[in-house]
Amino acid sequence: MNGSLTRADWVKHTYTGCGSQYVKLQSRKADSAAYTTVKTVKASATGALIITVTASMDGIWRWAFGGTSTTGTAVSGGDYVDVR
Repeated sequence: MNGSLTRADWVKHTYTGCGSQYVKLQSRKADSAAYTTVKTVKASATGALIITVTASMDGIWRWAFGGTSTTGTAVSGGDYVDVR
């Protein structure tokens, strides 16, 4: 899975990478509401998130960021994965 961790830059009026922060990759079964952390990955200096995992079940996958003293928590929208 790929993603990016960004935050609003109110001076530049754009989003910039929030680098070197830890982000959790989470999944849940399609018929469940509870997410489980599959892996934790450290964003690159530019905020890029890259991880390789093998899905073993149909379900929803998302990124979850715990926040910092200057940036709030965030959760991405989920992506459905159909394992065949």
